[in-house]
Amino acid sequence: MSEALQLPSLDECVFSEFEINFPFGPSAGTINGTNEELLLHRALDSLRSPADLTKTGSFTWNHQEGNEAKYGRCYYHNPITGETGNCMGMPNIGYRRGTELHPRLQNVADQLGKLLIPSISVGKGAIAVEALPKMAYAFAKAGAKIIEINYNCPNIIREDGSREPVMGYEPDILFGVHDKVFEEVGSEAIIVINLPPYIDQYRHLIPAVVKGLHQARGKIAVNVSNTIGDRQVFTESGEPALDVPGNLGGLSGPATVDMARNQLDIFRHALPRRIGIISCNGVFNGQEVFHRVHNQGADLTAGATVFFENETRGLSYGETAFRIAKEYAHVQNSVLEEVPT
Repeated sequence: MSEALQLPSLDECVFSEFEINFPFGPSAGTINGTNEELLLHRALDSLRSPADLTKTGSFTWNHQEGNEAKYGRCYYHNPITGETGNCMGMPNIGYRRGTELHPRLQNVADQLGKLLIPSISVGKGAIAVEALPKMAYAFAKAGAKIIEINYNCPNIIREDGSREPVMGYEPDILFGVHDKVFEEVGSEAIIVINLPPYIDQYRHLIPAVVKGLHQARGKIAVNVSNTIGDRQVFTESGEPALDVPGNLGGLSGPATVDMARNQLDIFRHALPRRIGIISCNGVFNGQEVFHRVHNQGADLTAGATVFFENETRGLSYGETAFRIAKEYAHVQNSVLEEVPT
């Protein structure tokens, strides 16, 4: 294979211990919910597909029903604008049950040489600096080799209708929690720090976040951009798309591709190679996977909307991964043909 088609050198990257052939898979939030049977089905389907990455969760300290039961519609994709709004509020089975199921999935991942990443978040009724280290330790004890800490969920609604603050916008708190996570987990597992997008009024936080990542202990990676919080999404007819207070949710989908590419550029150029990067938002086909990895230097990519929307059309998560893998391979072959021998 031409050097132009090689994945970025992983000699010093935390993901170097894994063989990555198709650097894509479902992001946190896609394999989640309170239906345990469906969670396992989606996870196993993804692990057995060409996707090298599978995230489960986010799991929270306590079992959560999410926002749908209370408010109604909490997810909507507008195919005209390319905007996906979600305010699902992380419905999940809770981290305790998640750690009980994890060894079964990890065994499959190990047999197939895949990356399995449980994602954890605080959720309601828990204190981050106390809950997250204990949750990370529990998943490491259950055999997790990579654990994602979600510092970005903008969709936890309080009783008064306001939103819980996003920890990723408070770097001192974020890295204080990370220190506690490291004290519990050490370097036994890779810790993925799931960041919010630093745009608009939050762009000034980038230097502090970069400094914190340089100084962070342990084997770390970052998941950059994720969803843009507190955005309104509308239907094709212009009606509010979500039933939650204020029609506010996290914005993702193809419409966020430029933002995601920009965030990836910023962090890839600012961080040492040892810190791996997972790039999300707007990853909806094999061409975009190729661009993020081979042109921009991401180690892995992940998507959500493409899995949700294809499932409504009768395609399983594994079938979606297979389709995108074919597109990715086609781009690789096309570029290879253009390289002079």
